[in-house]
Amino acid sequence: MRIRGWRRWCVLLLPALALLASAPAPAVEAGPLLIGSEPMRPHVMALAASMEARSGSPLPTDIEDSARDAIERFCATRQAVALALHRRLNRLNRRCIGTEVEVEEIVLGVDATVVAVTRDWKGFDVTLGGLFRAIARDVPGEGGLHANAAERWSQIAPTWPDSPLQVLLPARTQIAGALLEERVLQAGCREIPDLQAIYSAAERTRRCAALRQDSRVREYADAAELAAALAEDRPTTLTLLPFASLRRHAGRLDALTVEGIAADDATIASGAYPLSQRLYLYLRRPVEGGRATAAEIYRLLRIADVATAEETVGPGGRLPTLGVTPLPMEERGRQRARVLARFAEARIR
Repeated sequence: MRIRGWRRWCVLLLPALALLASAPAPAVEAGPLLIGSEPMRPHVMALAASMEARSGSPLPTDIEDSARDAIERFCATRQAVALALHRRLNRLNRRCIGTEVEVEEIVLGVDATVVAVTRDWKGFDVTLGGLFRAIARDVPGEGGLHANAAERWSQIAPTWPDSPLQVLLPARTQIAGALLEERVLQAGCREIPDLQAIYSAAERTRRCAALRQDSRVREYADAAELAAALAEDRPTTLTLLPFASLRRHAGRLDALTVEGIAADDATIASGAYPLSQRLYLYLRRPVEGGRATAAEIYRLLRIADVATAEETVGPGGRLPTLGVTPLPMEERGRQRARVLARFAEARIR
């Protein structure tokens, strides 16, 4: 009888679990084994804590300012075996990693940024284009680009309230802020020929990411700054915040729909909500037909085991406690079986 679907992966998983149970822990190499981008710092620390709690072995880590810096450090650091990112590796990034190694992709869950208003303010459907026109420093107008001078929400869209425009945004050091830059600022910029005409990619990215500099747009660095800003009671402020933070401010804030889609566990987990983003962990693995030492295989199995375990990524696990929405249960199960089976099948030199 042929074994299909996730049951097949469960059968393949058994050798990996047996190896984990029987093999002695190898000595930890010097230098970072897990590299992450700054927005992923809490998640990297959670993975390292899970690794130590599960195996008794520490997991040396390193945090870089941006996803680009983290990828470059991962490429340049031979002993680094894991890379945590708030976005998916693209084809160019994979070329940076090189032909000598391949990576195994693990989805840690889904994060989301919600758009909210105070409960005593009229709600409306938010569009990504409207958000761009509200917060970007440079916006198109007659004769080319102009400094953003919109003062009322009705200047952004006629159906939006005729109220003073005010926006509270997460800093880019948070996943919510990094997602805002990617999905709103950079995406909106691609629709503006004057900005796309800038030859230098670095300068184009910098210009696209620039926020208006007046007091109508403010950024907060952490949960304490968010709470302090909300206490100022500015009733026409549009607040962007992590989905988990919305629950902590549920008595004060209501989430708006974005492009007609409400933020909830189902729309975030499926990716249907426009401001949702999967979080990734990449593990080096031997190339097809290549060989690895028993210590290398064991280390990869240990990290893969922790990164896919229910106590890490399932409901109530370390990452969901940070606000990450878990993948559906069946998808988590298939992923865990596939990843562990992949490393258990690696050839030992």
